[in-house]
Amino acid sequence: MSYIFLVEMLILMFSAYPLFKIDGYIGTIIWALFFVVTFVTAIIIEKFKKNNDIQTFKEIIAFMENKSLSYEEVQQEIGKRNYQKILLTIISYFKHIFITVYAYTIIVRRDDSNTNNSFS
Repeated sequence: MSYIFLVEMLILMFSAYPLFKIDGYIGTIIWALFFVVTFVTAIIIEKFKKNNDIQTFKEIIAFMENKSLSYEEVQQEIGKRNYQKILLTIISYFKHIFITVYAYTIIVRRDDSNTNNSFS
């Protein structure tokens, strides 16, 4: 299921610009449908994780290998969850800021190269 989600996220990422460039609303509607499908997949994955009480990487690996963690390991992983969520949020924030600034500079450079700066 996670590979399907990965493919859906890649489709969303790489199809946004071409679909939004289509005249009218058809490209936006197609992209919105991709988004809804991806969002539903994410909800299904999160429900599965919640039903099986797997959140951290160690728990996911143990689940995939049909192993169970000891009581101490489970308690240790539960203690890690809050810190991992905070760290993931901070990393995600900076990643998105970087991507936004990078995309903005590319767009501004392209716009500057397309404009004629002659004042005569």
